[in-house]
Amino acid sequence: MYWRRNSIYYRASLMLMLLGAGLLIAGSARASDLVSQTPYDAKAAFLANTAPLFTSPLPVFGPGYNAALPRVNATAHPYLTVKMVEFNQQVMPASLGFGKARLWGYETLDSTTGKVLAPPIWPGVTVEAKRNKPTVITYQNDLPSFNPGNPNGPGLVQGLITSDPTIHWANPLDPTSAPVRFPATMADMMKHNPCMETPTATFTDPYTKATIKCNQPFTGPQPTVPHLHGAEIPSYYDGGPDGWFTPTGIDGPGYSTFNALDGGAKGTGYTKGPLASTSYRKNLAKQSFIAKPGTNQATYIYDNAQEPGTLWFHDHGLGITRTNVSSGLEAFYFIRQPAREPQKLPAGAYEIEMAIQDRQFDSKGQLYFPDGYNNGTVLAGCGTGVNDPCLNGPPPNPAIHPFWIPESIGDVAVVNGAPWPVLKVEPRRYLFRLLDGANARMWNLTFGDAAKGESLPPVYVVGNDDNYLDAPAPVSTLLIAPGQRDYVIVDFSKVPFGSNVTLTNDAPVPYPGGLSPVPYTLAGMQQPADQPQMHYIMRFQVTVPLKGKKDTSCNPTVACKRPTPLVSLNTVTKGGVKVDKHREVTLKEFEGIGQFGNPGGPAEVLVQNTKWDGLVSPGIGKDFPVDGISELPQQGAIEEWDIVNLTIDAHPMHTHLVQFQILNRQSFDTDGTLTNPTKPGGGYIGYLNPTTGAVVLGAWAKAFYPSGTTFDSTGAPSNPPECNGLSYVNPDHAAFNPCPAYGPPLSYLVANGDGAIGGNPAVGPYLVGSPTAPSAYEA
Repeated sequence: MYWRRNSIYYRASLMLMLLGAGLLIAGSARASDLVSQTPYDAKAAFLANTAPLFTSPLPVFGPGYNAALPRVNATAHPYLTVKMVEFNQQVMPASLGFGKARLWGYETLDSTTGKVLAPPIWPGVTVEAKRNKPTVITYQNDLPSFNPGNPNGPGLVQGLITSDPTIHWANPLDPTSAPVRFPATMADMMKHNPCMETPTATFTDPYTKATIKCNQPFTGPQPTVPHLHGAEIPSYYDGGPDGWFTPTGIDGPGYSTFNALDGGAKGTGYTKGPLASTSYRKNLAKQSFIAKPGTNQATYIYDNAQEPGTLWFHDHGLGITRTNVSSGLEAFYFIRQPAREPQKLPAGAYEIEMAIQDRQFDSKGQLYFPDGYNNGTVLAGCGTGVNDPCLNGPPPNPAIHPFWIPESIGDVAVVNGAPWPVLKVEPRRYLFRLLDGANARMWNLTFGDAAKGESLPPVYVVGNDDNYLDAPAPVSTLLIAPGQRDYVIVDFSKVPFGSNVTLTNDAPVPYPGGLSPVPYTLAGMQQPADQPQMHYIMRFQVTVPLKGKKDTSCNPTVACKRPTPLVSLNTVTKGGVKVDKHREVTLKEFEGIGQFGNPGGPAEVLVQNTKWDGLVSPGIGKDFPVDGISELPQQGAIEEWDIVNLTIDAHPMHTHLVQFQILNRQSFDTDGTLTNPTKPGGGYIGYLNPTTGAVVLGAWAKAFYPSGTTFDSTGAPSNPPECNGLSYVNPDHAAFNPCPAYGPPLSYLVANGDGAIGGNPAVGPYLVGSPTAPSAYEA
């Protein structure tokens, strides 16, 4: 399958401007509604030259003199137990008075012997597997719940990082009922959440019969489900958002585990993976730790049959992925096969994985994660820029979800769980496997700070995500998005011995128009950096003498190539390879209602304008009445997907179970100003005239209105949109954004003018300029 992603439409956002102003944090603010915290102001510390830049050593996994912990060898230990536990770790420096942070993390044991192979640490210790050698992991949820009577005891993390139970999430309180879906209308939203009508009420949970207080953060049994990000495996073992399980044995509707009794109550032991044969499964069923899965466990078989590369596993619970990962539940997973990898890559002590993240901390060194504060006075100051307590802004839709913040922005750069760390290196080539593990931040990385007079070493990308490139791609900067991995060779022999090489970042957050770590121009005026401390990630000190007479690793200028080249779909499609299906897929964002009558923030981003379950969207349900699943690529098929981003931000796209290649990117005319600049015609999206209030509908919105619709002088339609007779209410202008969550406006299975199915009007007539091929480093 290959993927053509159309480039992204950006526009100015008032929310981002407010965020840019709101950087001062009041000492009385509370990130958690359950635990009193005083925030650590990293920007103020940086400006006062007291921030802990380049003082903490980088934690390193694997062999070598600078390794913190050895990686877990899954070939020697094919049966692993990975426990999810709460633990303490020194993150912010003790020398500055910070205590240890309470975190969640992965502890890894040999399932057959019980021997601990890796203690819990953030991020978790890397697992190394060999291609075509299966790994069996039994994941065990041992996470404690918050105890208000002992708030600093076991369960503190759940109190620090709030889960909002009003959203569509992995709700362990009532798993027998249908999942709570994000309603179609604001009125429906009130009906789905009884607390919205009476915020101070209590009600009886139908499953547990417990008395539930309205608008309280969740403090019950914590749901988790690990997902091996980038794995080509059967969906049984993918760790999908509905496959969660709790320490108390409550399972989500999609829960699955290997079971000695195929098809038993705990899921299925059957897999069509190429290595999990009947004999393999029967032998596996004899293992005592597999035969009867624990109530707080799920056992997954990873065939490791895909090409060698860099994967990672992290929590994927529905509605709580961002909070569970922010708590520390992430780790690298390598698949090795020397014969299919570039030969003589830097290895041993010279191969280092790095998870790059941003976080906030409090004055004690604990994680500081924003929520609703449950304090109207504090909320009123969010975004004002005057002693602003909300770096991330207020909860964007507090009338709907009182604690939910969909994406968080940190003010401390963290690599492998250490703030702004330092690594001493030899004057030679290193292979760094980089992961963007941030919640919302994209990084644009440069090895070396030329503004400080540092020499810049040569940098080559040799692979990204799950695979290696045909040949190294030299880069001066590297843009990396959440969930993405890049493998880079950095040659420190090309800088003076004894010098520093600082890893820097200049990407705004949200990308591309949010808080800037470097000075920028706004409305023709030069502005100082919003987050100057986030310009710095870590530092390399070239101060360790070269071990051995010379560096024997491959030279990326002439070698370090794949033994077998990739099949480039950019090339073969020109030769007439048959595309089995062409789909055009949209991303559409809808806004909620904000605090104090202000506009809200993003309430949901919908693929194909469709909810979690397609059957909730009549526009999908009419074409797929059985299960509401619209995207059904067949194994072995080649599909072309055009992703049309109708939102204002960049969105990295991640598919499960398969790999894809980028064909190209291309801009499209959003409002009609590019195709007809003298008389805007609405383009593909349309626009709202800020002066007159006139609505100019684009092709996508127009497609929702009946044939023959007439429009008044303001551009508003005289007919209601075709939403199957349902009344849809949206805080955005109803004409401009009709039928939120209804589904695509046209028949899904009828090809449009571009020859693409998906139910969207053709974007082809609105494309601008020529397609841009992917850069060499992302091929």
